Parts: sequence; C-alpha cells; structure tokens
Amino acid sequence: MTDGALKKLATTELHELTTEARVILKKEIEKRKIDLSNSDEFQEQQNYLSINFNHIEKHIIQYISDQKLKNESDAYILGGLLERGIEENTAADIINSFPKYLEERKNKMSQIILTGTLQLFSGLAIIELPLRKETQLAVIIIGYSLLILGAFRVFHGMMNKRKITKMLKL
Repeated sequence: MTDGALKKLATTELHELTTEARVILKKEIEKRKIDLSNSDEFQEQQNYLSINFNHIEKHIIQYISDQKLKNESDAYILGGLLERGIEENTAADIINSFPKYLEERKNKMSQIILTGTLQLFSGLAIIELPLRKETQLAVIIIGYSLLILGAFRVFHGMMNKRKITKMLKL
C-alpha cells in the first residue's frame, strides 16, 4: 500500500480492522515513519490502535476484569497476560486500552437499562389494558413476557454497570 492508503486506513477505517491487522498497521506506520500527528481521529485512537476488544478472547477480558476488581496492579496483570502467551507489546496495549473498553461497556449497560425499562413499562401497559382473558390471551402473554424480560434487562444492566464503575474507579 502507498503511504496515503495507509494514512486513510489508520484514520478512517481503523474500527473495521481485526486486532492482528491493527498490530500490523501500527508496525508498518512506525517502519515507514508516517506522520499522523495532524489526524484528530488517529490521536484519539492511538492507544487503541492495535486493540479491538471484539477479537480478544473472553477469558482474557474476564481475567483482566477479575484482577481489576481485586485491585491488582497493571504490572501484575501484564505478568498474567504474558503467562497466557500474549506478546508483551500487545498485552501492554490491551491494559492501556482497557479503560476505554470499560467506558464502552458502561454505555452499553446504560442502553440495556433504558431498553429494559421501556420493555417493563410496555408490559405493564399491556397488562393493564381492559382485555378479556379468554379472547386476548396472546396479548396478555406478550405483556407478561415484556414485563419479565424488561425487569431482567434492567437488573442485568444495573449490576454490570455497577461492577464496571467500580473497575473504572480502581
């Protein structure tokens, strides 16, 4: 690729790349000494360049989360990632990018709480409609289903958001 194509990839298409592709892109940019300091989007994502948490195995994310909740240091977590066979640079990038990942998860939990609340109140509204149970049984079942699903989503979102907030404070 030309330098211009690499700049475009790093500044506009970065979110579409896998973790491996981000690592290769970062190395190639460093190798060619391409200056991306004028790019606002690249500056925001520079620490996040090589890490796409959608492509990291769940047990690695769980390990980091568990260690953060135990208030372990980043150096300790880095050692644990190295023991799991992750390269040191990649492990350091994962640890540095983890707060941004947690913020994204916290926002996702807020969305889950909101949709759960809407489902819960929709279920309540349907249940309170003046329907005859014999003829409108399907609607009543949908109402109770929404009520239960909404309550579960609100509870799930609140519990996870609380845990994420705790990790962000540590």
